[in-house]
Amino acid sequence: MIVVPIYILIILLFGVFKRVDCFDTFIDGAKIGIKNAFSLFPTIIGIVFAVNVFTGSGIIEILASIIKHPTIVPEIFIQAFLRPISANSSLIMMNEIYTLYGVSSKTSEISSLIQGCSDTTIYVITIYFGSISIKKSYYTIYVGLLTDLITFILAIILGMTFL
Repeated sequence: MIVVPIYILIILLFGVFKRVDCFDTFIDGAKIGIKNAFSLFPTIIGIVFAVNVFTGSGIIEILASIIKHPTIVPEIFIQAFLRPISANSSLIMMNEIYTLYGVSSKTSEISSLIQGCSDTTIYVITIYFGSISIKKSYYTIYVGLLTDLITFILAIILGMTFL
């Protein structure tokens, strides 16, 4: 709890030492931050809309009905789909898997591998590339999603083999 006030105090002392008007600099930074937040808002709304459309479409349940395995459950597919988009929604799905199947089950361990070994590819590309106005991100998205797919497959293989 004390770290944040100390950190702010160090920044203020550094500003005084460098003879910078700290309040005006803070206000300028806040204006830039608000401008960036408003420019990213449509992108975030698009991501939320796409996730809701996909999860509501029933594709995950169809895929899970094709792969009938006691360890590979529909929630694993939902988590694997959500992980490249949102770390928090993927974490919520992992918590639901823990609740449904127990913390020490193979399903939960595979879920932990997915959560820990993959990244929020679409979110990172959308936010970072959108903030600096890069329009051509095809290859970055392709490689990132391919990496997430390989991570998902390897998490299942490693989870079924070693855990």
